[in-house]
Amino acid sequence: MKIVVVKEVERLLFRNNVNPKAQYYGICFLSQIMLSNHEGDEENAIAKKLIRIYFSFFKSSIKKGEIDSKLMAGLLTGVNRAIPYTKDLLQDTEFQSTLALSTKSFNE
Repeated sequence: MKIVVVKEVERLLFRNNVNPKAQYYGICFLSQIMLSNHEGDEENAIAKKLIRIYFSFFKSSIKKGEIDSKLMAGLLTGVNRAIPYTKDLLQDTEFQSTLALSTKSFNE
C-alpha cells in the first residue's frame, strides 16, 4: 500500500498547477514514511523510488530557479532517511545517471 501512496504523491508533486507550499508538504510527507528492513524487497523498492523522486524534484526545482531552504532541508531529510533501506543503490546504473544529471544541473 505504501508504494501506491508514494506514486500518488509523486503525481501531485510534478503537476504544473501545484502551489509550492503543497509541494513542500508533499516532500515532508514522503520523508516521514516509515521504512523497515523486515519487509525485504518491497521496502527496498520503495526506498529507491523515494530517492529517485527526491532527486527528480531537486532537478526540476533547480531548472525553475532558486530552491527554498526549507524545501532543500526536506529533500535532504528524505534522502538521509531512505538511503539505509536501499540495497546496492550506488551500483544501480540508472540511479548513477540520475545522480550525475542532478549534480550537473546544480553546478551550472
